[in-house]
This record gives sequence, structure tokens and C-alpha cells, in this order.
Amino acid sequence: MLNLKLDISAESLRCVETGRMLCFYLAAEEYAARHAAEIIPSGERAGFLWSVPPTVIYGRNQDPAAEIDIPYCEAAGIDMQRRKSGGGCVYADAGNIMISAICPVAGVEEVFSSFMDDVCGALRSAGVDAVVSGRNDILAGGGKVSGNAFFVTPTAGIVHGTMLFDTDFAAMEKALRPSKARFKAVPSVRSRVRNLSELLPGWTLERFGAHLHRALFNDGNIILGAAAVKEIEAIAMSYRDRDFLAGRAGVHGREASFRVENSGQYNVHLELEEDRRIRSVRIDGDYFVIADGAQPEINRRLCGIIDNEINVSEALEGFYLNDYFKNIDTATFVKNLYSNE
Repeated sequence: MLNLKLDISAESLRCVETGRMLCFYLAAEEYAARHAAEIIPSGERAGFLWSVPPTVIYGRNQDPAAEIDIPYCEAAGIDMQRRKSGGGCVYADAGNIMISAICPVAGVEEVFSSFMDDVCGALRSAGVDAVVSGRNDILAGGGKVSGNAFFVTPTAGIVHGTMLFDTDFAAMEKALRPSKARFKAVPSVRSRVRNLSELLPGWTLERFGAHLHRALFNDGNIILGAAAVKEIEAIAMSYRDRDFLAGRAGVHGREASFRVENSGQYNVHLELEEDRRIRSVRIDGDYFVIADGAQPEINRRLCGIIDNEINVSEALEGFYLNDYFKNIDTATFVKNLYSNE
């Protein structure tokens, strides 16, 4: 994999890029995806390692108040940032190394699987018995050491993940408590986590970062100079937009929450007219998105029909949800939507 150098200063020679807020690195991923055809040779991937001050990162389909203790984070100076990939809420700090990879191809499953295998291989070469588990986790020593997510842009795919080396789990636990109760909202399923420093006695964070860098980014460098950094900073501003951070406000109507194995948590919000006709549908959760466009199509099909299982099943006939969300078909979605009715 090619290594993206985010500037042309001496500091860019570090194995792990640091010193900026998380939105800058998310924007750097997006910049590389937008310009993939120009900067990444055909058939190659590019990426970088980075770390941030204490930050809670929530998925694009999540309600932050159902995931995060917002007052605690504000008091403790912990940043809160929405990302554009799906999946659950994670905590990162200087003891956690983030990994980003930009892949100018459209095959979601193949790219994600290859990335996970590469990361596991890097851990095994350090002496850690790491395995891929479930949708997007890497386990070692009986706990989760890495969580990963993927999203597709028109020009490339972006994979990013955590790598817990010496993360403050006490702060993580306090930050990832929901700050308010919400009707039928279910927070992300919390996994048992493990720091790699426990499995690599004698290793420092710097040594581990250098090992990851050698194992993953051994195909050369791509230098992103001052003009690229200026564009990245402009993209980063969009990640701090208040509407983007807050997501869509909750609506009145009916809600259903359910979990599908190896797919994720689904919190479905139906906004209804007085005669129970569906006005809009919103789906939040930590489910795994493999392509965009599901929610607009669901809304197009369901808007105006009366809310019941038969009507919804008929309206969604011929719509294949598993083309958009991983490991869930339309029939399973509808069945769960009405399981408590």
C-alpha cells in the first residue's frame, strides 16, 4: 500500500500523523478519494496512520444522544465527531492509532476483506494472534483490538479503523454512555476491548506505530503538498457543520428497534399522518452500509401508504435491501419492523 504524506514539512516523515482534529483526517481521506484517479496509480491502494486527542466518533446513521454522554464529553474536553461511514460509536485518544486506506475500486466486500486481512497480518507479524470477527472487528487476547468501517464515494472506497494500543478505557466507558433516554433507541452493542500494549510487553506506542507503518505501507509514498492541505482544510469545515454533526432530528410516529446478526442495529423511525399514512422513514443504527441510496428509495416506495405489514411488503416488492446493507434482505427488514405490532 502507498503511504500518503499529508504535507511536505519535516514532520510528515513521522510514521503516525498527529496534531490535528479528527475532522482533518476524515477530510484527508475524502480528498484522496476525490482525487484517486490523479494521485493513486491503477490497481494500487493508499493510506496513512494517524492519531487524535480524546474524541468520540459516531457513525453517519447514529443519534449522538443515544450513544454519547454529551455533558461528560463537553466537561472533559472530548471532541465529538460524526463520520460518513456507517457502524457504531468508538472512542479514540493518543493511545489509539487510526488506519485509513483509500481504494479506487467499487468492490466493497473484496476491498474491505483485503484490508482486514492486511491489518491482521500486520498484527500477527508482531506476534499477536489476531483474527477477523463478525462484520468489522479484529480480536486478539480475548477482546476487540480494532473496529473498522467502510464507505463508498463516486470515485473510490474509504476504509478506516481503530487500533487500540494504550487507550484510556475508563474515559471510554464514561464517554460512551447515552446522555438521555430515547423511546426504543438502542445504543451500539459494547464489545469487550483489549489494549495491544497488554499483548506486546516491552513495546512502546512509537515502536508499534513504526511496525504498522512498515507492514502496511511498503510500496512508496504519495506527497500531498500545500495546495492539497488547503483543500483538505476546506473539506474539514463541512464535517464541523452543525446540521451534519447533529443529524436529522427525531420525528413523531412509530419506532422499531432490532438487531440482525452480522448486519447491525436498526432503529427505524416512521413519521405518520393522522390517518396512519407514512410521511417519511428514517433508519439510524450501526448497520454496515455497502452502497448509498436505500433510504431515498424506501421513502419513495412507502410515502403515502398506510402503515401495516402487508402494505409495506407489497410496496417494497422487487427492492433488494441487501444490495445496500450487508447481511439483511427486505423480507427480514419488514418482519422485524412489525415484530412487536
